[in-house]
Amino acid sequence: DWHKRSRSFLPGFHIYCSKNLELATSEEDYLTRMSTDLTDHYSGTKGSRYKRDFTDRMINFLPEFAKHHWQEFQIYTIIQKNKGETNDALLDHVISSYPEILELEAGRQEDRINHIKQLIKEAKA
Repeated sequence: DWHKRSRSFLPGFHIYCSKNLELATSEEDYLTRMSTDLTDHYSGTKGSRYKRDFTDRMINFLPEFAKHHWQEFQIYTIIQKNKGETNDALLDHVISSYPEILELEAGRQEDRINHIKQLIKEAKA
């Protein structure tokens, strides 16, 4: 899927991802924090070995990639806070929080729901 194909498209993303997920108060705040950190990262401010062009393609991809990571973190949090619920209730809780999941094209929707079911299963293991 797109996430796997794009895994190394934003080198350094992983360095700032966890910190910013913990600090951000909203999806927009998370994107702003990631954009700032990656701009600094690619400019060499955080070390000359990281210096590279932050291309338009990378900049344009960042919102979608950051949204995915923000949503994953929020879904994980919902599952952890409510893991006493039944699996179906947990899935409904996640879907009601992110109804756009139901608007994904058929294959992506099925993959996303199966992924959420796996997260639920792992949380209850």
